[in-house]
Amino acid sequence: TMDTEEDTTAVASTHRQLSKAQVCCVATASHGKWVAVGTTDGSLGLWAAHSDTSIPLIEFKEHGGAVRCCAFNYHGDSLVTGCYDGFVRLFDPNGRTFPGCDLGGCGFGG
Repeated sequence: TMDTEEDTTAVASTHRQLSKAQVCCVATASHGKWVAVGTTDGSLGLWAAHSDTSIPLIEFKEHGGAVRCCAFNYHGDSLVTGCYDGFVRLFDPNGRTFPGCDLGGCGFGG
């Protein structure tokens, strides 16, 4: 397994330097393979947890505002985000956005 605090801090720091956006949330998959970072510019980056690259494996840009929260499911094969635009979105860490998974605005968006 990985040292979660150390690894996620390094990935978040790298993402912040690259995108010039503020980090809003960080999540790690329980199996230790992936780290997700959501930012104020609406992007969600996905890195291999033990990689030394500053480039994300995948970057999702479907969000209409800041990605306020993100979490992997127990098995690490789905990733859910909550966005400032009031939508909840579901992703596959292999790069797919599930169609029709915008669950609708909840009144929290800007």
